Amino acid sequence: MSPGQCGEADAYATNEPGELLEVNVVVCVKQIPDPAVPGALDADHTLKREGKLILDESDSYGVEMALQLVDAAGGGEVTLVSMTPNNEVSGLRTALAMGAAKAILVSDPACAGSDALATAKVIAKCVERLGDADLVLAATESTDGYTGTVPAQVAELLGWPALTFSKHVEIADGKVKVQRQTEAGYDVIEASLPAVVSVTAGVVEPRYPSFKGIMAAKNKPVEQLTASDLGLADQVGWSGARQEITNVEKAPARQAGEKFEDDGTGFEKIVAFLEKLRSSDAGSQPPVARHEGNHTVMTLSKVWVFAETGGDKVTTATLELLTKARELSSAVEVVYAGADATTVATTVGEYGATKVFHVDPDGSLPGAVAGVAIAALVAEHKPDAVLFVQSYDGRDALARLSVRIDAPVLTNGMSLSLDGDTLVFGTAIFGGTTNVDAKFTGSGPALIAIRPKSFVAEPSGGAAAEVVEVGAVDAGRAAEAKVLERFEEEQTGPKLEEAPVVVSGGRGVGSAEQYKPLVEELAKLLKGAFGASRAIVDAGWVPYALQVGQTGKTVKPKLYIAIGISGATQHLVGMKNSDNIVAINKDAEAPIFGIADLGIVGDCHKVVPALIEAIKSHG
Repeated sequence: MSPGQCGEADAYATNEPGELLEVNVVVCVKQIPDPAVPGALDADHTLKREGKLILDESDSYGVEMALQLVDAAGGGEVTLVSMTPNNEVSGLRTALAMGAAKAILVSDPACAGSDALATAKVIAKCVERLGDADLVLAATESTDGYTGTVPAQVAELLGWPALTFSKHVEIADGKVKVQRQTEAGYDVIEASLPAVVSVTAGVVEPRYPSFKGIMAAKNKPVEQLTASDLGLADQVGWSGARQEITNVEKAPARQAGEKFEDDGTGFEKIVAFLEKLRSSDAGSQPPVARHEGNHTVMTLSKVWVFAETGGDKVTTATLELLTKARELSSAVEVVYAGADATTVATTVGEYGATKVFHVDPDGSLPGAVAGVAIAALVAEHKPDAVLFVQSYDGRDALARLSVRIDAPVLTNGMSLSLDGDTLVFGTAIFGGTTNVDAKFTGSGPALIAIRPKSFVAEPSGGAAAEVVEVGAVDAGRAAEAKVLERFEEEQTGPKLEEAPVVVSGGRGVGSAEQYKPLVEELAKLLKGAFGASRAIVDAGWVPYALQVGQTGKTVKPKLYIAIGISGATQHLVGMKNSDNIVAINKDAEAPIFGIADLGIVGDCHKVVPALIEAIKSHG
């Protein structure tokens, strides 16, 4: 039975309330080099994957979630699907030891250099080969990739709905329901099985393999296939990626400032630092807006931006993309899936867009419907590039579009420039220590996702954009992922990603109860926003909306204060471009001190209360 046939609603009978449903779950797992060992690239700029590979920690959550769903259903099994160029199975054996029944390993030197789309094609073919999958689970993104598009690309290839970025998953009555993270909180999404679900870190607590499980894993079947076995020999590797790395160089290192052992006066060092910043701000001139002249030569004929809103406003990240798009082309247009297109048209027009293609998602996930709509629009209007924010809806739309037009994607970008008539994309890898430039080598529009705060949003003073209503969109089963409810975390003060001051807490804060008196109170005193490390978000101390880092929000405040945060790579990526960084941590060797302008080695439970009292006394 083909994926499309399997996806018809009447192919799955719903069970009566309370009746258990046997469920077969496929889990996408990635085997990666040990993250504790510095990453390196081969001569052809592919990631070195020599020797033993381990199970990506991000995928352990998917494996555990699958095992729990099968147990709750009362039957079924968990199958693993993985892809590696060197026949390595160590990571797979770990997941099998956790309880998975069997695995498919696509191991082929030809797969080296495969991009997100090629990876999705391999996974989808494996799911088809199995034939009886009710659910495909995947991590939202891999530890060494951060693309975030593969799950939705797999879903589009299979013709299934995708419920992405899920922090809670349940199956009942032939349907899957999730809590899907959003920038402001979470949505409750539901769709009929079969479906693809991507899960976040912390969705469950992964089990440790038992000795019995480890021994049993040695005898569990691992079917090894090649790209040719799947009919994909010409669609994987660098040739399938249709991209070229044009430059790789070490990123400029941020210089560490002063570091002091707290002797009871550490808070005074911070007070003095704050006073110095205040004096500096008082004497500085406000930034002068950059006004673009009358450009008579534009290399790209047309650039599109996928616009998003937060609440009732166009997101700042969208405005940043529009500003950059104006530098690339004199014709900037927008695609928007949501309500109140007239208001959106006014705002994006002020930032240079002349047209808004409006798509009505009709209760479905906006990105899923938008991706399908853009594919049809691209065929008619032929933009040179389509830019997306590296957001939840942005990656959903990008993924669906990529499959529909069979075009590769470049994600997690931080810069865009033109080299003649070629669009050059820049990103950072290995925790921001290495800068990489790339370009597309194939035909069709460049599909690119950019991290927020990569550009400065500047209005151009344009008139409201023309609104063009896009007719009904036939997104197939993708549209079955319906938004049932929306929940937004209560917010006080400035938005985290826009605040001039950000105070974030990590595990060193000690507990969820200590977060408010230490982190929140200091942030409010400084008229800033409060954030968090991934560790305490995964632990459930604070909501995901507060997470700063590679898998959370990117911030660039005037002042960033890190309390009890060691400085894991993924956290540093999200905040290291702050103008000024102050760190408080017990561990003198914590990586956060390597980028801090002022470091206090001490107990945050002593330093921060004293700092709060000092700020209060200073008025």
